[in-house]
Amino acid sequence: MEALLESPPDEPVQVWAWIDEAAGLIHARQFAPSEGKPEDEACGSACMALSTLPARPLTVVHGRGSAIRVRPRDTEVDLGDACMID
Repeated sequence: MEALLESPPDEPVQVWAWIDEAAGLIHARQFAPSEGKPEDEACGSACMALSTLPARPLTVVHGRGSAIRVRPRDTEVDLGDACMID
């Protein structure tokens, strides 16, 4: 994931990989330079899409110091956490 130095050509796109599947920990990166976001450090809407994969709680780590916790509830999703300003 860190080897991806720039946006893939078919953007906007999110790429992700398990850090620890058993713990529900994912590393994700969101690119949308055509929309003015070379890389989004904490993309909540992309995390909501990830919440549909395994219907279980996830922690999605983005970039430097951003993590979003995703908690599915019936037909809704709780989404939130904290970000570090750098």
